[in-house]
Amino acid sequence: MDENRASDIIIIGYQYSGTDVLEKLIRQLTEVPSPYNNKVQQQLPCYHGNPAQYDDIPVSTKVIFIIRNIKDIAVNLYKRWYNEDPTHFEDFLINQTLFSDTVNKWCDHIKEWKIKLSQHPTSNLHLIYYTDLIKNCEVETKKLCEFLNVRKDNTEIMRVSTLIMKEEEQPQRKRRRTDHNHDSISIYDEDGIWKQYFTVSQKEQVDSFLTNLLQTTNIDIIKLLS
Repeated sequence: MDENRASDIIIIGYQYSGTDVLEKLIRQLTEVPSPYNNKVQQQLPCYHGNPAQYDDIPVSTKVIFIIRNIKDIAVNLYKRWYNEDPTHFEDFLINQTLFSDTVNKWCDHIKEWKIKLSQHPTSNLHLIYYTDLIKNCEVETKKLCEFLNVRKDNTEIMRVSTLIMKEEEQPQRKRRRTDHNHDSISIYDEDGIWKQYFTVSQKEQVDSFLTNLLQTTNIDIIKLLS
């Protein structure tokens, strides 16, 4: 089978889930040049909303669904709305409907896409966890190559994954701006950043709540909440 073009690929992921990192990796693997400047073409389609917001996905399209720990996402959202002031984080968790709304929307996003994608050919559907992408980029890159039918030897896979991770590990990349959907937002890529904000008690309460909400899915809840 021929290698897939970037135009045959869609990324699905809730906001702050690492779709930008994943997109860069895929573009490196697919190596789609622009006829104007010999660089990769425009951004890959990234679906951050729920399925009802988008047209039906052709069965031939390769769909990559990335999921990130909601606690990391919550910290990103908190930093966006509270200007990074750590003194009000508990208020954000307890008193603000913004947090509970985010949790429910995140769960709805996962469950609704899981239902929608159950009709998509499994051979064209790939699930990836953000924590795996960051901690085991070379392994996940190899899986992506197999999924996308991209022919790369182990040396090239190592080169690409190392390139992506070196960029992500730069201090200035831990916090950066992005303009997906014309909305400029701060992205904090550090996996497990929630550990700097959540107390043990807060973590346990959130994890218990999420486990109940997602227990009917086949999501790896332990991996997702660690």
